[in-house]
Amino acid sequence: MDQLIDGRLSVGGNGHWGIISSLDVTGKATTVIDGGGKVHVGCPGYSGRILVKNNAGAETIQIDGQGLFRVGGKVDVGGGGQWGIISSLDVTGKATTVIDGGGKVHVGCPGYWGHILVKNNAGAETIQIRGDWGDITLLGGDCAEEFDVSERDQIEPGTVLSIGEDGLLKPSQKPFDKRVAGVVSGGMNYHPGLILDKKPSKKKRLPVALTGKTYCKVDAQESRVEIGDLLTTSSIKGHAMKANDPLKAFGAVIGKALAPLSEGTGLIPILVALQ
Repeated sequence: MDQLIDGRLSVGGNGHWGIISSLDVTGKATTVIDGGGKVHVGCPGYSGRILVKNNAGAETIQIDGQGLFRVGGKVDVGGGGQWGIISSLDVTGKATTVIDGGGKVHVGCPGYWGHILVKNNAGAETIQIRGDWGDITLLGGDCAEEFDVSERDQIEPGTVLSIGEDGLLKPSQKPFDKRVAGVVSGGMNYHPGLILDKKPSKKKRLPVALTGKTYCKVDAQESRVEIGDLLTTSSIKGHAMKANDPLKAFGAVIGKALAPLSEGTGLIPILVALQ
């Protein structure tokens, strides 16, 4: 029987426990509100499910008996004198991951070491933090730092940069330049694993590889580059070359070649190590 009530419905009291039940066609109670302050959704044969919709009819919150809790919006836990805590429990009820109102995320607990995985949109792990060894694993190949660079130059990844008179970095253009600062990160399939001093600026800024593996523009027109050769700045703008003269190269070494270049110019991987 359907009944419409306009106002207030009180069930129970005066020594009686209030219970409101919603029954299926066989008479089985699938949803129950009891006087103990509980709402029971689901029963043997029925998986409980709660759907909350917005005024457009879209589901914004979903809770089902399979253990799924989905929120399309905002969740506030705590406040009003209460400390907010969200815990993820294992099958024994132990809290292995906790987000607390003190601004902390606890991953791991006695018996479980914490493990954080960050993936890209292709599903590949790009960052991994392991609580057992204390390791942070990054997919990128170099440690870079952002610098203000010249607005006048078209600067590509792999370009060798030197410090200009105005303090801005610009493509190097003389051999054995002791003002060399590094190589623009991001050439080919190498990307920085760590970028320092990344901040908003009105000036043009680029990540410059200071250490690690990156691709670099190299000039082999005068001297063939072999694996392991030390590299310095070339007379060709933004390029490195083999450091044939150790005395001139002191203080102007960019790094070490990780691949050969027999002639002409090209982009090869190097190990950045400013010296």
